[in-house]
Amino acid sequence: MNHPNGSFGKFSGSVLIIALIVIVVSTTILIGWAQLIASRQAFAQASDLGNDRRIALQNARVLSRQYILTNMDDGIVPLTNFAVGISQFSIASDILDAYTFTNSSFYNAFSPMGRDSFSLDRLVTLTTVIGTNTTQETWRAYLRSWSPLDGGFPLVLQSGASTVNLTLPNSYITYANGTNGTQIQGLFSGFPQVPMSSGSGFVGLFNQTAQLSAAALGSTTFNGYTNATTNSIQLFINPPQSANAVVRYTVPLTITSTGGRRFTNDTGSPVYNSRTHRVTAIRLVGSSATNMLQIVIPSANTNLATIILQGENSRPIYITRSGTAAEIPLTIRTDTTFSGGDWVFSVAARGTPINLINDNGMLRMLGGIRTDRSITRSGTGDVTLATGPFFPPFSTLVDRILWLETTRTP
Repeated sequence: MNHPNGSFGKFSGSVLIIALIVIVVSTTILIGWAQLIASRQAFAQASDLGNDRRIALQNARVLSRQYILTNMDDGIVPLTNFAVGISQFSIASDILDAYTFTNSSFYNAFSPMGRDSFSLDRLVTLTTVIGTNTTQETWRAYLRSWSPLDGGFPLVLQSGASTVNLTLPNSYITYANGTNGTQIQGLFSGFPQVPMSSGSGFVGLFNQTAQLSAAALGSTTFNGYTNATTNSIQLFINPPQSANAVVRYTVPLTITSTGGRRFTNDTGSPVYNSRTHRVTAIRLVGSSATNMLQIVIPSANTNLATIILQGENSRPIYITRSGTAAEIPLTIRTDTTFSGGDWVFSVAARGTPINLINDNGMLRMLGGIRTDRSITRSGTGDVTLATGPFFPPFSTLVDRILWLETTRTP
């Protein structure tokens, strides 16, 4: 006969085994759950740290760009090592003159100036310091520069510029794009816009005396004069063709008559000798010469008020005027004998209001105007602005705008 408690003992053992299994499984589940919570917390912490690093690196990149943009207007970007806070950056070496003649080999399909530009580049190291974690990235900053006049923008109005008296039929300026012409009135709503004209004043590089090699750059003087008076004189400028790619004439404040260089008025008398005459106007004589003529009007020259265009001109001429606080206007007008035709010339006028006057025929300006002050147009003749033609020395001499492009290094 079996013991009456035998079945119960077997049942009790089974219950204990099941309970033990439940405990083991429950413990495993609890341990797994705890590990999952810990892993999730670790993942969240790692993700937060990664986000902090990315944000800090982005902040460092923005800081470095802002530093370069703040300093690049005058073409000088000093070396720096900004090691403050969690977002740090350093620039490998100074840029003492961004007015470089180095053609860019780095092509950006989205560059607002097209394929052409000059470029200087510097290595920028971005660093984040979060606790004991340090992360670094290297970027290359490209300081690009090019003249908007040479980039297809025949009229560039910088911050501070305005248009006056351009709403009447005899004061329109026509923008010529190929064979199509668009009359521009008021605020030039139909004109091509330079994408990086931000900032105040004459943004970018304005170097009136950019240096070329001695063989490329020569100097010239005036060729004659007219309208000599007791106190003022008008000069002719028409240098002949020479071996120099560019000839430069800096307009003096005054010219003194001497025994060897006497001046008269247009009637031949009186004769001026040992007298100082203010240069109030220059007369540019049209030429078919192929070397470039640069006319420099320094800021100290507050006498010159008028440039007269005589005849037609296919020689590339570049005129720069650096104004003063007085903002003395510069009048550019055609000669009374002008009956229409082309003038290849460009004007960059800083702090200088410009007046365009043409009373006869169609004046077609092939080049452009860049100013940060007012521009007016008057006269019964028409004025058309169009780009080019430009020659190689032009791009190295003329004023430029600056922009910044960055790329991540491998």
